[in-house]
Amino acid sequence: MKTLDTRDLYKRKCELESLRDAVTTAREELDQIATNKPDEDEGLAAFEAWEKEKEDAESNLESAEADFGDDEKEELDELETLESEISGFMHGETMVRENDFEDYARELADDIGAIPDESRWPCTCIDWEQAAKELAMDYSEVTYQGDSYYVRS
Repeated sequence: MKTLDTRDLYKRKCELESLRDAVTTAREELDQIATNKPDEDEGLAAFEAWEKEKEDAESNLESAEADFGDDEKEELDELETLESEISGFMHGETMVRENDFEDYARELADDIGAIPDESRWPCTCIDWEQAAKELAMDYSEVTYQGDSYYVRS
């Protein structure tokens, strides 16, 4: 059964935010260095030091942008959307893939003691598809990475 814990997704979101912030910081540092170009009267050594500092800043920016590219931007956007849709996102909610929700309903019923240990008729004749549909009324549907999930409302 495919489930996701939103605490793991929140952790990933924080990692992506750090990568995004590193790009912003590197860009700001490069801009700051670029505006502090030494005057001609400061000499060749000052200009060469500035050039080296600028090259290092450009390299840092390039590296940060490689770590936070289009795929990471899209993933961060998706996680921010999920966070806005799921009230307990940061503290942990279980997301159950839609295709696995019937199995989840069966396991939940067993976990809460709704099915006796030595189950037999009529417990062996439960319409789990219908039980899952009724359980889904207490859940919201969200989409993550192209899959639909149910999460407790």
